[in-house]
Amino acid sequence: MLWRSQFSGEKWRGLASAIQLERVWHAGERDVVVSMGPWTAPPLNPFWSQKMPEEHPLRHGGWHRVMTRDLRRESYLTCDQGEDVAWHALEPFAGLSLIPESDPSHGEAVTDFASQPDGRARSMAHALVSLWLASGQGLTADELVGAYDVCIQVADCSHAEEDVTGRNAYLAIVLRQLAADAESIPASDRARMLPMFEQTVLAGDFPHRHPAVRHWARQAFGDLGD
Repeated sequence: MLWRSQFSGEKWRGLASAIQLERVWHAGERDVVVSMGPWTAPPLNPFWSQKMPEEHPLRHGGWHRVMTRDLRRESYLTCDQGEDVAWHALEPFAGLSLIPESDPSHGEAVTDFASQPDGRARSMAHALVSLWLASGQGLTADELVGAYDVCIQVADCSHAEEDVTGRNAYLAIVLRQLAADAESIPASDRARMLPMFEQTVLAGDFPHRHPAVRHWARQAFGDLGD
């Protein structure tokens, strides 16, 4: 930040393009390796960003460590063009109340994270955007199913077991998209996904309070009994 304060925006971008930085772990602590030369930033690693080394207890589950509104406030305070561009893209998620009676903390798609079987970590917002893009890009059935599997896994694991409201809020969104994509998803994969929804958004009084989920379920799974 001290370096940055000495440059105009254009000069800072020039410096960032010339100094290559690698984010690494050293003795369980975060570190960076700096070198010179043109480079492209790799995908972000939430474990590194959130100071979670391999032995961290949350690294193999889900977590929520900060409120989106706090991150937005900090970003707004810095008046940084790059951060404004990124937050403009994320604003539809910010403060989102995914179901009417939910607490605002249940709409923290940007900051709700879960570890994945492939060793990566994803936020719910990342998983949802990836799913929506996969749905609209004409990907193969296997690729689309993979995007759904990630969304369902993150929705399930990014909340504590007792946080039924938060989990159902995310799964309702996934179910609505699945209803739209039903013809593109093999029946065997939809049958595999069905129990998760039967145990959550299609269970208890949730369908009575949110009748739309029953309509989405018929669209998504109605042919499985044929």
